[in-house]
Amino acid sequence: MGTLDPLSNKIAIIRASTTPGIDIDYLFLQADLKRMILDDSINCGNIIAAVAPYAVESGLIKVGSGERTIMIRNLNTNVIVESTIATKNGNVVYEGDIKIDGVPGTGAPIALNFKNSIGSVTEKLFPTGEKLNVINGIYVSCIDVSVPLIIIRANELGIIGDEPPELLNSNKSFLRKIELIRKEVAYLANLGDVSNKVIPKIAIVSKPRKSGTITSRYFIPHQCHSTHAVTGLLALSAAINIRGTTAYHVVHNNYQNRMLKPSQIIIEHPAGKIQTESVVEESNCGYVIKKSSVTRTARLLFKGELILP
Repeated sequence: MGTLDPLSNKIAIIRASTTPGIDIDYLFLQADLKRMILDDSINCGNIIAAVAPYAVESGLIKVGSGERTIMIRNLNTNVIVESTIATKNGNVVYEGDIKIDGVPGTGAPIALNFKNSIGSVTEKLFPTGEKLNVINGIYVSCIDVSVPLIIIRANELGIIGDEPPELLNSNKSFLRKIELIRKEVAYLANLGDVSNKVIPKIAIVSKPRKSGTITSRYFIPHQCHSTHAVTGLLALSAAINIRGTTAYHVVHNNYQNRMLKPSQIIIEHPAGKIQTESVVEESNCGYVIKKSSVTRTARLLFKGELILP
């Protein structure tokens, strides 16, 4: 059904929740058909956009007309997501004028607000214990907000940062270099051997080329994403707002040493841009993410039964 592309080999398993305050439980599985494995270690932000519409379509949730907020718990990470969808006469409204770069057509907005997303896998904001680490002579930051993400400046890897995915995916020595970094950071983060795991992910960042905040090439982890993952967007946006990370350095220097205020952050990716609202506050107990939200769309493709052998 999904060919060999990891971006279209994603599985969502959904049920009505019995937990007070939660409407839907959602388990995400990433299928790797080349290695014939299923990875359940992380959440997927793009897939979660379809969870609330599916819950309505399948009869798990009853709706009327107007906006409806559905509380979703991701079972992989225990992150809670508020998903607000448009409804009319008991049905999901899919038609709208929201355009997502890299997605054909337009659709009705699906507003996703991610709660308690710090330490989604590692239970730490900075899994290595530091905002900045030096791995094989290269500065990296590893942050866990919705997903463990390693952030590396493009110039430290000998690239510009706005290369097309196919060029990066064909550079085998480059891919080996970032995989070695990924494995080393994983050990520092107590994630163990991640050879057969999709976490931690990697974002290679550089200054924006257009009107964005930063340019990112996102790896999942062994090939460059054709656009950008939502969970990676949330992690990168949080890092941009925290002094001392590689992402902060890129943005801070580009803005001529002007401190960022919590605001809309625009990530430039190979197919355009993606926007989020990321509000991070520092307290005596560390950092608190006050808001981590993004707008997506979804549409009904088909209904049917897949017969397994």
